[in-house]
Amino acid sequence: MAGPRTVSLDDGAAVEVDVHGDGQPLLLIQTALQPEALVPLSRQPEIAQNFRVIDCRRRGYGPDGTAGEPGSVHRDALDCLAVLSALDAAPAHVLGTSYSAAVALELAAIAPSAALTLTLIEPPPRQGPPTEEFLAANRRLHHVFLTEGVTQALEAFSRELGAPSWFEERSTADEQHVAQVERDATIFFASDVPALLDWTFEPARAAAIACPVLYIGGEESHPWFTHVHRWVTEVFPHCEDHLVAGAGHSVASTHSDVVAGLVANFAAKHR
Repeated sequence: MAGPRTVSLDDGAAVEVDVHGDGQPLLLIQTALQPEALVPLSRQPEIAQNFRVIDCRRRGYGPDGTAGEPGSVHRDALDCLAVLSALDAAPAHVLGTSYSAAVALELAAIAPSAALTLTLIEPPPRQGPPTEEFLAANRRLHHVFLTEGVTQALEAFSRELGAPSWFEERSTADEQHVAQVERDATIFFASDVPALLDWTFEPARAAAIACPVLYIGGEESHPWFTHVHRWVTEVFPHCEDHLVAGAGHSVASTHSDVVAGLVANFAAKHR
Protein backbone atom coordinates (compact mmCIF):
# COMPACT_ATOMS: atom_id res chain seq x y z
CA MET A 1 0.00 0.00 0.00
CA ALA A 2 1.42 3.36 -1.04
CA GLY A 3 1.26 6.55 0.98
CA PRO A 4 1.70 7.39 4.67
CA ARG A 5 0.98 4.69 7.19
CA THR A 6 1.73 3.68 10.76
CA VAL A 7 3.61 0.52 11.66
CA SER A 8 2.91 -0.78 15.15
CA LEU A 9 5.81 -2.30 17.08
CA ASP A 10 5.78 -5.20 19.51
CA ASP A 11 6.29 -2.99 22.57
CA GLY A 12 3.30 -0.79 21.83
CA ALA A 13 5.25 2.01 20.14
CA ALA A 14 4.71 2.95 16.50
CA VAL A 15 6.62 4.54 13.65
CA GLU A 16 5.39 6.53 10.69
CA VAL A 17 6.39 5.52 7.15
CA ASP A 18 5.71 6.95 3.72
CA VAL A 19 5.81 4.40 0.92
CA HIS A 20 5.81 5.20 -2.78
CA GLY A 21 7.10 3.87 -6.09
CA ASP A 22 7.82 0.44 -7.52
CA GLY A 23 10.93 -1.67 -7.75
CA GLN A 24 13.32 -3.03 -5.19
CA PRO A 25 12.75 -1.61 -1.70
CA LEU A 26 14.89 1.34 -0.60
CA LEU A 27 14.72 2.05 3.13
CA LEU A 28 15.50 5.67 4.00
CA ILE A 29 16.08 5.97 7.75
CA GLN A 30 15.27 9.35 9.29
CA THR A 31 18.21 11.04 10.93
CA ALA A 32 18.21 12.96 14.21
CA LEU A 33 16.48 16.34 14.63
CA GLN A 34 15.43 16.76 10.96
CA PRO A 35 12.54 14.40 10.10
CA GLU A 36 12.28 15.78 6.55
CA ALA A 37 16.00 15.64 5.70
CA LEU A 38 15.66 12.72 3.27
CA VAL A 39 12.42 13.83 1.59
CA PRO A 40 14.25 15.76 -1.19
CA LEU A 41 16.27 12.62 -1.93
CA SER A 42 13.16 10.42 -1.94
CA ARG A 43 11.53 12.67 -4.57
CA GLN A 44 14.45 12.73 -6.99
CA PRO A 45 13.50 10.96 -10.28
CA GLU A 46 16.37 8.45 -10.04
CA ILE A 47 14.97 7.34 -6.69
CA ALA A 48 11.20 7.80 -7.07
CA GLN A 49 11.05 6.07 -10.47
CA ASN A 50 13.32 3.11 -9.72
CA PHE A 51 12.58 1.99 -6.17
CA ARG A 52 9.82 1.17 -3.77
CA VAL A 53 10.82 3.97 -1.39
CA ILE A 54 10.17 3.45 2.32
CA ASP A 55 10.79 6.77 4.08
CA CYS A 56 10.84 5.71 7.74
CA ARG A 57 10.45 8.07 10.69
CA ARG A 58 12.04 6.84 13.90
CA ARG A 59 9.97 6.35 17.05
CA GLY A 60 9.09 9.54 18.88
CA TYR A 61 9.04 11.61 15.70
CA GLY A 62 5.94 12.36 13.68
CA PRO A 63 2.96 14.71 13.97
CA ASP A 64 2.30 13.79 17.59
CA GLY A 65 5.82 12.86 18.62
CA THR A 66 6.84 13.07 22.25
CA ALA A 67 10.14 12.37 23.93
CA GLY A 68 10.33 9.32 26.12
CA GLU A 69 13.26 7.54 27.68
CA PRO A 70 16.81 7.84 26.28
CA GLY A 71 16.98 6.19 22.90
CA SER A 72 19.07 3.40 21.46
CA VAL A 73 20.67 2.97 18.06
CA HIS A 74 20.16 -0.78 18.43
CA ARG A 75 16.46 -0.29 19.18
CA ASP A 76 16.10 2.00 16.16
CA ALA A 77 17.65 -0.73 13.99
CA LEU A 78 15.20 -3.29 15.36
CA ASP A 79 12.34 -0.87 14.62
CA CYS A 80 13.52 -0.56 11.02
CA LEU A 81 13.66 -4.34 10.71
CA ALA A 82 10.09 -4.49 12.03
CA VAL A 83 9.05 -1.99 9.35
CA LEU A 84 10.66 -4.09 6.61
CA SER A 85 8.91 -7.17 7.94
CA ALA A 86 5.51 -5.45 8.20
CA LEU A 87 5.81 -4.20 4.61
CA ASP A 88 7.21 -7.51 3.31
CA ALA A 89 10.15 -5.43 2.03
CA ALA A 90 13.23 -7.38 3.13
CA PRO A 91 15.83 -7.51 1.82
CA ALA A 92 16.10 -3.81 0.97
CA HIS A 93 18.67 -1.28 -0.06
CA VAL A 94 19.33 0.62 3.19
CA LEU A 95 20.40 4.26 3.48
CA GLY A 96 21.21 6.36 6.54
CA THR A 97 22.69 9.80 7.00
CA SER A 98 24.48 11.13 10.10
CA TYR A 99 22.70 9.59 13.13
CA SER A 100 20.70 7.23 10.93
CA ALA A 101 23.88 5.96 9.26
CA ALA A 102 24.67 4.49 12.67
CA VAL A 103 21.24 2.86 12.62
CA ALA A 104 21.91 1.52 9.11
CA LEU A 105 25.23 0.03 10.25
CA GLU A 106 23.52 -1.58 13.23
CA LEU A 107 20.73 -3.00 11.07
CA ALA A 108 23.14 -4.56 8.58
CA ALA A 109 25.26 -6.03 11.39
CA ILE A 110 22.43 -7.65 13.34
CA ALA A 111 20.45 -8.82 10.29
CA PRO A 112 22.85 -9.18 7.33
CA SER A 113 20.24 -10.84 5.12
CA ALA A 114 17.94 -7.80 5.41
CA ALA A 115 20.27 -5.46 3.48
CA LEU A 116 20.85 -5.68 -0.27
CA THR A 117 23.21 -2.71 -0.12
CA LEU A 118 24.22 -0.24 2.57
CA THR A 119 24.64 3.48 1.87
CA LEU A 120 26.35 5.44 4.64
CA ILE A 121 26.28 9.23 4.45
CA GLU A 122 28.78 10.51 7.02
CA PRO A 123 28.06 8.35 10.09
CA PRO A 124 28.68 9.86 13.55
CA PRO A 125 32.39 10.27 14.45
CA ARG A 126 32.48 7.54 17.09
CA GLN A 127 35.81 6.01 16.05
CA GLY A 128 39.32 7.39 15.95
CA PRO A 129 40.68 10.81 16.92
CA PRO A 130 37.40 12.81 16.77
CA THR A 131 35.60 10.54 19.22
CA GLU A 132 36.31 12.33 22.50
CA GLU A 133 35.70 15.80 21.05
CA PHE A 134 32.40 14.61 19.54
CA LEU A 135 31.29 12.97 22.78
CA ALA A 136 32.24 16.05 24.82
CA ALA A 137 30.17 18.26 22.51
CA ASN A 138 27.16 15.97 22.90
CA ARG A 139 27.53 15.87 26.67
CA ARG A 140 27.58 19.67 26.76
CA LEU A 141 24.41 19.88 24.68
CA HIS A 142 22.64 17.29 26.80
CA HIS A 143 23.58 19.17 29.98
CA VAL A 144 22.23 22.44 28.59
CA PHE A 145 18.99 20.69 27.61
CA LEU A 146 18.55 19.17 31.08
CA THR A 147 19.41 22.33 33.00
CA GLU A 148 18.16 25.15 30.74
CA GLY A 149 15.60 23.64 28.38
CA VAL A 150 15.20 22.97 24.69
CA THR A 151 15.38 26.58 23.45
CA GLN A 152 18.75 27.19 25.09
CA ALA A 153 19.97 23.78 23.91
CA LEU A 154 19.05 24.61 20.31
CA GLU A 155 20.96 27.88 20.57
CA ALA A 156 23.98 26.00 21.95
CA PHE A 157 23.65 23.49 19.10
CA SER A 158 23.64 26.37 16.59
CA ARG A 159 26.84 27.72 18.10
CA GLU A 160 28.51 24.28 18.01
CA LEU A 161 27.74 24.03 14.27
CA GLY A 162 28.54 27.64 13.48
CA ALA A 163 24.95 27.93 12.18
CA PRO A 164 22.59 30.92 12.36
CA SER A 165 21.28 31.70 15.83
CA TRP A 166 18.16 29.81 16.85
CA PHE A 167 17.23 32.74 19.09
CA GLU A 168 17.14 35.02 16.05
CA GLU A 169 15.23 32.55 13.86
CA ARG A 170 12.78 31.88 16.68
CA SER A 171 12.02 35.57 17.09
CA THR A 172 10.78 35.92 13.50
CA ALA A 173 9.34 32.47 12.72
CA ASP A 174 5.66 31.62 13.05
CA GLU A 175 4.52 29.87 16.20
CA GLN A 176 3.70 26.59 14.46
CA HIS A 177 7.20 26.32 13.01
CA VAL A 178 8.81 27.11 16.36
CA ALA A 179 6.63 24.54 18.14
CA GLN A 180 7.49 21.81 15.61
CA VAL A 181 11.23 22.51 15.67
CA GLU A 182 11.33 22.52 19.46
CA ARG A 183 9.19 19.37 19.67
CA ASP A 184 11.60 17.55 17.33
CA ALA A 185 14.56 19.02 19.20
CA THR A 186 13.19 17.72 22.50
CA ILE A 187 13.26 14.19 21.04
CA PHE A 188 16.77 14.83 19.71
CA PHE A 189 18.21 15.99 23.03
CA ALA A 190 16.26 13.61 25.27
CA SER A 191 16.52 10.47 23.15
CA ASP A 192 19.00 10.70 20.27
CA VAL A 193 21.92 12.36 22.03
CA PRO A 194 22.00 9.75 24.83
CA ALA A 195 21.73 7.05 22.16
CA LEU A 196 24.81 8.43 20.41
CA LEU A 197 26.70 8.66 23.67
CA ASP A 198 26.01 4.98 24.35
CA TRP A 199 26.52 3.60 20.84
CA THR A 200 29.72 1.86 19.82
CA PHE A 201 30.54 -0.08 16.67
CA GLU A 202 33.78 -2.00 16.92
CA PRO A 203 35.44 -2.77 13.56
CA ALA A 204 35.05 -6.50 14.21
CA ARG A 205 31.27 -6.10 13.96
CA ALA A 206 31.64 -4.90 10.39
CA ALA A 207 32.69 -8.43 9.45
CA ALA A 208 29.06 -9.50 9.89
CA ILE A 209 27.91 -7.10 7.16
CA ALA A 210 27.67 -9.09 3.97
CA CYS A 211 26.27 -6.55 1.50
CA PRO A 212 28.10 -4.00 -0.70
CA VAL A 213 28.73 -0.64 0.99
CA LEU A 214 28.61 2.87 -0.46
CA TYR A 215 30.05 5.86 1.43
CA ILE A 216 28.98 9.41 0.51
CA GLY A 217 30.36 12.55 2.12
CA GLY A 218 30.78 16.25 1.50
CA GLU A 219 34.10 17.78 0.55
CA GLU A 220 33.38 20.72 2.87
CA SER A 221 32.21 18.75 5.92
CA HIS A 222 33.73 19.22 9.36
CA PRO A 223 37.23 17.68 9.67
CA TRP A 224 35.73 15.01 11.92
CA PHE A 225 34.29 13.38 8.82
CA THR A 226 37.67 13.02 7.15
CA HIS A 227 38.39 10.49 9.88
CA VAL A 228 34.96 8.90 9.47
CA HIS A 229 35.57 8.49 5.74
CA ARG A 230 38.91 6.86 6.42
CA TRP A 231 37.41 4.56 9.05
CA VAL A 232 34.63 3.36 6.74
CA THR A 233 37.04 2.58 3.91
CA GLU A 234 39.31 0.72 6.33
CA VAL A 235 36.61 -1.51 7.83
CA PHE A 236 34.92 -2.01 4.44
CA PRO A 237 37.94 -2.24 2.10
CA HIS A 238 35.79 -2.99 -0.94
CA CYS A 239 33.36 -0.14 -0.40
CA GLU A 240 32.66 2.46 -3.06
CA ASP A 241 33.15 6.02 -1.85
CA HIS A 242 32.35 9.48 -3.18
CA LEU A 243 32.90 13.00 -1.81
CA VAL A 244 30.52 15.57 -3.28
CA ALA A 245 32.08 18.89 -4.29
CA GLY A 246 30.67 21.98 -2.58
CA ALA A 247 28.74 19.90 -0.04
CA GLY A 248 28.89 19.71 3.72
CA HIS A 249 27.40 17.32 6.25
CA SER A 250 23.84 17.96 4.96
CA VAL A 251 24.79 16.64 1.52
CA ALA A 252 21.71 14.39 1.31
CA SER A 253 19.49 17.50 1.47
CA THR A 254 21.58 20.15 -0.27
CA HIS A 255 22.80 17.93 -3.13
CA SER A 256 19.99 15.40 -3.27
CA ASP A 257 20.20 15.12 -7.06
CA VAL A 258 23.86 14.09 -6.93
CA VAL A 259 23.27 11.68 -4.05
CA ALA A 260 20.26 10.18 -5.87
CA GLY A 261 22.39 9.42 -8.91
CA LEU A 262 25.11 7.80 -6.81
CA VAL A 263 22.60 5.66 -4.90
CA ALA A 264 20.68 4.58 -8.00
CA ASN A 265 23.85 3.66 -9.91
CA PHE A 266 25.24 1.73 -6.96
CA ALA A 267 22.02 -0.19 -6.40
CA ALA A 268 21.78 -1.05 -10.11
CA LYS A 269 25.17 -2.77 -9.86
CA HIS A 270 24.07 -4.85 -6.86
CA ARG A 271 20.50 -6.00 -7.48
